[in-house]
Amino acid sequence: MSKFKKVPHVFDVRDIWPNVAVEIGEITEQSKIYKLMRIVERFIYINSSMLTVVTKGKKDTLIRNGVKEDKIRLISNGFDEEFLDFPIDQHIAEKYGLSNKFNLLYAGIIGIAQGIDLIIKAAELLKPYSDIQFVLVGTGVELEKMKNLVKEKGLGNVVFAGEQPHINIRSFLHYSHVSLVPLKSKALKDSVPTKLYEALGVGKPVILSASGDSEEVVKEAQGGLVIKPGDVNELVKSIEKLYQDKKFYNYCIENSEKYIIDNYSRKSIARIFEKELKLLLKVEK
Repeated sequence: MSKFKKVPHVFDVRDIWPNVAVEIGEITEQSKIYKLMRIVERFIYINSSMLTVVTKGKKDTLIRNGVKEDKIRLISNGFDEEFLDFPIDQHIAEKYGLSNKFNLLYAGIIGIAQGIDLIIKAAELLKPYSDIQFVLVGTGVELEKMKNLVKEKGLGNVVFAGEQPHINIRSFLHYSHVSLVPLKSKALKDSVPTKLYEALGVGKPVILSASGDSEEVVKEAQGGLVIKPGDVNELVKSIEKLYQDKKFYNYCIENSEKYIIDNYSRKSIARIFEKELKLLLKVEK
C-alpha cells in the first residue's frame, strides 16, 4: 500500500516476533513456523522507511539482526496525563471488597508471558496476613487456569475482577497500595509494560518481576522494588517490605509520580514522533 500510494511505510515494533515466542518457550528456532515468521519479519524490516521501537533494548536487538541503525527511532511508551483525571468509582471498591485491605493489583493480560502463577504462589505464602489481598484485573489464555489454581489452594485473598474498561483502571489503582508487574522469563529484557508507567504516574509503588529496560525505569523513578523473574520468595519479601515499612512506602510514592510526568509524558513523546515523521517526509520527497 505504501508503494502504491507513494508514501513512507512506518512500522511500529511493540515486541520482536518471533523472538518473544522463542524466549518464553512456545516455539523453537528449528520449527517451520519460526522460519516462516522470520521471513515475514525480514521482509517488513527491509521494506519499511522507518522502524519505531519502544525501548533501547529492542533497538539494540534490531541492529544485531542486521537492521540499519539510521532506520530505527526510539519512541517509547509513556504516561497519558489525562489518566489522572479519570473519575474514581467507589462502587468498584464495594463490588470487589477493596476497602480496609492492603491491595496488590495486577492489571493486564493474564497470559503465558506474564507469569501470573507467581502471584498465586505469593498469595498462598501470605495467607497469614488477613488484610493483604491480591486483585487481578484482566483476561487471557491463562485466566481459567489461574482461577482453578486459586480454587484448588482454597485462597480467599485473591480477587478476579475480569476484563475492565481502561477508565476503571484508575479506580482500581486508587484503591490499591501496590502495583505488581511480573514477566515470566528473565530473557524478556526489552519490554516496558504500559501499566508500569500508569502505576508510577499515579504514585503507586511497584514491585517489578523483570530485568532490563523496565528495571531501569523503576530504579530511575525510585518508585518501588525490582526482583528476579520467577522468584516467589523475593516477591513475598518485597510485599512485606512495602506493607511494613511506611517510610520506604511513602518515599516511593513521592518520587515516582514526578519522575514519570517529567520524563515519560505522552505529549512530549508525541512531539518527538511528529518531528521524526516530518523529517522522514522531507527525505522521502
